[in-house]
Amino acid sequence: MEVNVGKVDRIVRAVIGVIALILAVIPFVGYTFLFNEWVQLIIFGIIAVIMFFTAATSYCPLYKIFGINTCKTA
Repeated sequence: MEVNVGKVDRIVRAVIGVIALILAVIPFVGYTFLFNEWVQLIIFGIIAVIMFFTAATSYCPLYKIFGINTCKTA
């Protein structure tokens, strides 16, 4: 699998993943602000998984489709 996500992009994706994970579990602490608690868990949970996966593998399928590469090559 080719690498198309750079270091800064990976850090941003990891931070977005953490934020999405926090938003996914907030309803179970008593704060539902967007949707039903389960819908919020599913939506933000999926976003968190995608962000963590792309940050961990340094590969984004959407970047491949649109021809974007944020990884600096020597």
